[in-house]
Amino acid sequence: NYYLSEADAKETSVWWGKGASELGLSGKVGEKELQQLLEGRLPNGVIVGLQKDGTINHRAGFDLCFHAPKSVSILALDGEDKRFYNAHLDAVKETLKIIQRDCAQSKVFKNGQIRFENTKNLTVALVRHTTSRELDLHLHHHALVMNATKRQDNAWRALGSSMAKNKGQVNGFFERIHNN
Repeated sequence: NYYLSEADAKETSVWWGKGASELGLSGKVGEKELQQLLEGRLPNGVIVGLQKDGTINHRAGFDLCFHAPKSVSILALDGEDKRFYNAHLDAVKETLKIIQRDCAQSKVFKNGQIRFENTKNLTVALVRHTTSRELDLHLHHHALVMNATKRQDNAWRALGSSMAKNKGQVNGFFERIHNN
């Protein structure tokens, strides 16, 4: 597992989001539970995705990567100045709050029509990395957004996606992030 393989990644990882709370996920991210969620298998027994012949067709999720500037990485990691690390992490969490509030959507099919419901909940594995692929200091967080959200009817579904703009309205999780 790339995300949890970096030194201290398992120890500093954390479950984040209203969806994570709904699923009883808190504390450190475990490899097994992360893998199951990426496969669409929720801890409550629900399977998100199309099931056919014993297999699940499911998009795992989205990797939103938040990078600190090089100077912040050096001061936070080499200089061991927790203020810079905490400022970066606070900025990541504040951004995720906005994404959760404004971008989390699921499709609802009713009477042959498709509409998008704003769910305002995400399940995120927040994983800290401290080096680049070239192994130099590079503070960044991977926010692994699981492709599952809880609708108002309490059904867990995949995050909605849409390529169409409806009267200037952008719908779909990633589409809204990209639009902003």
